Amino acid sequence: MWYFAYGIDLHHRSVIAMCRERNLPTPRLGEPRAAVLRNHRMCFPMYDTRWSGGVADLAEAFGKSIPGAVFEITSDDLDLLAQLHERRKDEFGREIGTRKLVEVRAETLEGAVPVEAVTFRRVRPEYRHVPPSRDYIERLIASAVDLGLGSMWVMYLRTLMPPDPPHRRTAVNPPSRQQQQSLPDLGAA
Repeated sequence: MWYFAYGIDLHHRSVIAMCRERNLPTPRLGEPRAAVLRNHRMCFPMYDTRWSGGVADLAEAFGKSIPGAVFEITSDDLDLLAQLHERRKDEFGREIGTRKLVEVRAETLEGAVPVEAVTFRRVRPEYRHVPPSRDYIERLIASAVDLGLGSMWVMYLRTLMPPDPPHRRTAVNPPSRQQQQSLPDLGAA
């Protein structure tokens, strides 16, 4: 079976770390194939304490696309991913967790080959925006570059980057010591 990844599950080291935190074995994701999910957009409707910000979800949106990757996986790997995405069902088979499994049709970037795949999306769609953290977006950008998802997608992801916190900002051209000494003292008059 094929799995379409579009969020943090594109970043292999993050998947390994999340599995370790939950004492789960790491899913054996096959070789990623860059792909796109058409008529959907990426959104950030829910807060995640692990990332201290919003996490990616998908929403139907005619004419929009989400770059990602398809992986060939086993049903055991899908079960592990379901645990990472907090998918749960009640005794009647109703989705009660945070996310549910959905079938999608992605296209590989090489040759536009259609692939029937599964992915996760929020059970109860919310239409609010929760800004993602810098760390989360940096990992999405690294994955997009590694997979060759295109410079336009990377540029879009950079627009989601929160501003630097004040302690990380530096002046563009701070005055030199000599320039500082030559400035007039405006307080002495």
